[in-house]
Amino acid sequence: MKTNYYIEKFLGIKMIYSSADRFFRGLARVKYKGKWGFIDRSGGIIIPFIYDEIDSNYDEKNGHFFDGLVKVKQNRKYGFIDRTGRIVIPLIYDKAGFFSEGLAPVMQKNKWSYIDKTGKEIIPPFTCDEAGYFNKGFVKIYKNKKQGYMDKTGREITPVIYDNLCNYYEGMAAVARDGKWGFINKSGKEVIPLVYDGTIEFFRGLGQVKCNDKWHYIDKKGNEAAPPVYNDPKEFFDDLARIECNGKYGYIDENNIVIIRPLYENAMDFHEGLAWVERKGKWLFIDTTGREVIPPKYDNAYDFCEGLAEVANDGLSGYVDTNGKEIVPLLYADAYCFKDGLARVCKDGISGYLSTGLIDRDGMEIVPPIFENLDDFHEGLALVNRKGKYGYISRKLIDKNKRNIIKIDYDYTGPFSEGLAAVSRNGKWGYIDKKGREVIKPKYKNACMFHEGFADVIRDKKCGFIDETGRMVVPPKYDNVQFFNNGLAMVQTNEK
Repeated sequence: MKTNYYIEKFLGIKMIYSSADRFFRGLARVKYKGKWGFIDRSGGIIIPFIYDEIDSNYDEKNGHFFDGLVKVKQNRKYGFIDRTGRIVIPLIYDKAGFFSEGLAPVMQKNKWSYIDKTGKEIIPPFTCDEAGYFNKGFVKIYKNKKQGYMDKTGREITPVIYDNLCNYYEGMAAVARDGKWGFINKSGKEVIPLVYDGTIEFFRGLGQVKCNDKWHYIDKKGNEAAPPVYNDPKEFFDDLARIECNGKYGYIDENNIVIIRPLYENAMDFHEGLAWVERKGKWLFIDTTGREVIPPKYDNAYDFCEGLAEVANDGLSGYVDTNGKEIVPLLYADAYCFKDGLARVCKDGISGYLSTGLIDRDGMEIVPPIFENLDDFHEGLALVNRKGKYGYISRKLIDKNKRNIIKIDYDYTGPFSEGLAAVSRNGKWGYIDKKGREVIKPKYKNACMFHEGFADVIRDKKCGFIDETGRMVVPPKYDNVQFFNNGLAMVQTNEK
């Protein structure tokens, strides 16, 4: 019961889903009984579970809805729906990608084209192996293992001749052919010839090219901007970039002046004014002047986040502050960066798997390590997984250190939908409200979530529908039913 108590204490949405994603802008993509849909942060069904696939691609800004639409699949065809579940572009395509910069690639009859958010064809059908996604007005086209660029009018910017084609940075894109690298401009012209062994994108007017195992800085005309002294230069963090010289690492500033001499066996980027570097097999922290602020005594060390950094010895991790004081003892099998005052930590669990929980900045276990997976918080909820089931824990409940007000005396529980949640006791299902009151007594063989005021239930091996008072509005006479959607529900009897 103690484990169940801890789970219930912080759960915002019960763990009933076979798969689930993070919340983005109030919605999460989840799988229930083999079908995909979307729920809101109370567990309510926003888009019913009717799709064979919903695009799993996402980013922090858009979530799954790129340009307001997400790709779905049903009966082997693809189309697009909006955040309300409305079908905006019919499910008629054999293949489809997601929207980027207002356009999405779709395939019919083995030819690709691009459509806008209304379904209008913008770039007419053409033949290629794969059509990519627009980035800064250009899209990669793949054909016979070669790559080229096309613009939004369908005009070919570069012929499909390159082995590798990178994104544009500051108006320049790195390209490769026959093992050699150079740069093209936005007109597709090769402005820096393909004679180098490697390149790194332009940043603040300078690119990096590799020649004879040495890296050079060049300007956009291909002129050398710094002598080829260092190997493997990196990006700037806290105005310093890592360099490697003769197997040792140090740091230079933006004027190519060595600030910290290459003395270390390994080195990482600066974060919050400190970087971890390796000397004689142990890791230490230095500041931007090269002063050693935390001595070399750890087997591993990681970046500072919110003033604390993970460190490890003998396979166990803890946290130190910027003065080197161990704030959290080294007793966890794994640990992660702090975010908003909490950090994920892991201990050895059952059958050799790690169990994950949360600690605060004082090292107190706010959520004990009992989950097989615990994701970052998004919009107040964090995805958790335990024993093959998915649910969400609530940051609000954690912050309030509040117990779940519903007694834990049910064998199974479902998520709340339209104010009610299905619960099971002794093999019978009923419904409770958010105060834990049994508003519909457990008497059904199975019970599903409410949608549009109705829930499908099973009695005597047949399916019917009840309303929120428990009144049977559609008698249990069907072999299978689906959720109500826009006032209609699909039903099946005798395989029809």
